[in-house]
Amino acid sequence: MGKIFLYGGDVGRIQNFIKTTNKLKEIVGGSELVEYVTKDLPFEILNWSAPANNPEVIQTAAGHIRIAFTEEAACKLLVESLPMAIAEKAPGLLFSQAVYAVEGDVNKAAWEALDDLLRQQKNNTAAPSFTGLMSMQLSRRSGEPVIWRQGLKKEEDYIDAGAIAKLEAFDNRSRLLKKSVPEVDGFEGREMPANLEEWVQKDEWLAVIHADGNALGQTLIRLWDEKWTDDPLPKIKRFSADLEQATKAAFQKTIIEVFNDELLNEKDASSGKDDNKMLPYRSIVIGGDDVTLICKAQHALPFVQAYLKNFEEATQGIDAIKETGLTACAGIAIVKKNYPFSQAEALAESLCKAAKDASKKLRESQGGKVPASLYFHKVQGSYVESFDDLDRLYYQTENNLSFNAGPYFTEVLPSDNVADSYYTIEDLIEGAKLLAKKKESVKKGIASKVRQWLTLSKSVNTLTEANKIANEMKLDAADMSQLGIYYLSTQDKDTKISPLLDIHTLSSINKKPIIK
Repeated sequence: MGKIFLYGGDVGRIQNFIKTTNKLKEIVGGSELVEYVTKDLPFEILNWSAPANNPEVIQTAAGHIRIAFTEEAACKLLVESLPMAIAEKAPGLLFSQAVYAVEGDVNKAAWEALDDLLRQQKNNTAAPSFTGLMSMQLSRRSGEPVIWRQGLKKEEDYIDAGAIAKLEAFDNRSRLLKKSVPEVDGFEGREMPANLEEWVQKDEWLAVIHADGNALGQTLIRLWDEKWTDDPLPKIKRFSADLEQATKAAFQKTIIEVFNDELLNEKDASSGKDDNKMLPYRSIVIGGDDVTLICKAQHALPFVQAYLKNFEEATQGIDAIKETGLTACAGIAIVKKNYPFSQAEALAESLCKAAKDASKKLRESQGGKVPASLYFHKVQGSYVESFDDLDRLYYQTENNLSFNAGPYFTEVLPSDNVADSYYTIEDLIEGAKLLAKKKESVKKGIASKVRQWLTLSKSVNTLTEANKIANEMKLDAADMSQLGIYYLSTQDKDTKISPLLDIHTLSSINKKPIIK
């Protein structure tokens, strides 16, 4: 085999590019642009009509481009043309590229060398594509130079080139839409929300969900060492395509499970007419092993519970990892519609990372499998963007009591030495059902007593009052254990973990049930 020019291109800081605005159209348009510059733009430059069937194309997913060129001229054309094309088509989107020439077959060392070159390129500061003039008007939302064009609405006049490109992508591209909407009865003829103002009522809560696969990097290392030692490029290509398809399949299966009955019931209630054309969710990212979604808060927990299960099952159908598949973790940020999307998404991502970190610590005790889990938080006060802020503000108490009962796992952990320390998503759901039942029973005022106990139990000076409130709730031992309500003492040596804060949160969103 002759010389191979191994090309790598990576879109950088994708989430930052998408979430620079709180306008839903621009958020979605930003995601569509990332898909476009990864899956379409390189091949428009190369004039390749069917890149998916081209054996030189190894990967075009999740902001990554990998092509094994056999012709130096084609590789040079892409290197010279793609950065400028991205700056023109998607202003503000960071992009790094590198080429590693290989004599003969591509192996693991060559692949790692390309990754090293890309990491070096990412550390180089990219010059802005357009800086404007000193006297130019700046966009109030981004601080970038304003680009005015005829036909924009008055309130949209002062926007930058990136925002214009995102709006155009929202109107003219539909890759994300095709991934997001299953072709089944109930979804046909419906539209995804175009703005939050018309979609969400004033008193409703939104959920921003971010889910990410576990241990993908370690899985790739294992595949290189065990299965990709010979002729690796077709195998990498197939794995990348299979993972992309598994994520899409898991997403669509989950959407059907969570929303289809509701949509069909709406259709039946209107005598078969789809008077309400709006879908109850809006996908932001579906690529690689990542998913970002906006939906109403009451749907968030059922969605994540189903998606984590469906993702693991779908990845078990990937030939290269059919013995184990992959698991995923998720973070849910519950906010009001006017809460800055950038901060809500950053919080969801931070919650997801905290869940992943906790799950990875249990990998050895779970036979090498990283268990699937989730963290969630409802933002009711000041802006928060990270799990560390939550740990400081909400979970810590002055005594041996912790309200950080998460992450919540999709299944009971089989190892005896950890099973008593962690809760499952089903535990959380059953606790919420129990609290809802108690609220509707003759035990009037239990909701206010729960709030009082949560407040009083945080301070060592009010433990007596907390125990008095616990006694007034008149719950039996089994109910107290399920809800995480304890009789507390300053003499307690062992830390007690209570899910009550999360259970109470679930029961207080929109005053609507968020569990099935």
